Amino acid sequence: MTAMVEIPLRNALDHHLTCWAHRRGSHSWFDLAPLDTQGRRDLAKATHRAGAGRRQPTHGRIVAELSFGFWRFLLSRRYLTTLWIPALQHAFPNTDLDANSLQRSIENDVQQ
Repeated sequence: MTAMVEIPLRNALDHHLTCWAHRRGSHSWFDLAPLDTQGRRDLAKATHRAGAGRRQPTHGRIVAELSFGFWRFLLSRRYLTTLWIPALQHAFPNTDLDANSLQRSIENDVQQ
């Protein structure tokens, strides 16, 4: 059941983070996102797993290796101004909620 939500969620978040990075002149959001130590560690582990067995650790493979917990973490209040407002809120269109209310609602939903 989680995979039915996780895959579309991570793909939408990745898409909007990629657009955000491109607007800033970067090819990848991996380098721009203001992740904390644990987030950087999770990204490094996903990159390592994506390159296992002599495979090229492509962007798509790295995204697929990131856990649901990583994505849930990106939706937390701590990233309201740095990631949510400029990028992540756009993964949830067609709402009447303001950015703050939408962030709280989504964060609550993915915590359950």
